[in-house]
Amino acid sequence: MIPTSFAVNLPRFNAGDWNLSRALVVNQAANLTWFISTQRFAVASPHPRRGPRTSRPSAA
Repeated sequence: MIPTSFAVNLPRFNAGDWNLSRALVVNQAANLTWFISTQRFAVASPHPRRGPRTSRPSAA
C-alpha cells in the first residue's frame, strides 16, 4: 500500500499543487481497496482444514 500512495503523492507534492488532505484521501482510498480485496479473498477461499465449500446435502 505504501508504494502505491507514495508513487501518487510524491510527484504531486513536488509539483506544488498538492496538500496533506488530498494525500490522506489517496492513502485511505488505497488502504480501503486493500482491506476490501483482502476480505473478499478470505471469504471466497476455502479453509485449509475443511476443503472447498460445497452446498449442504438435502435431508431426504
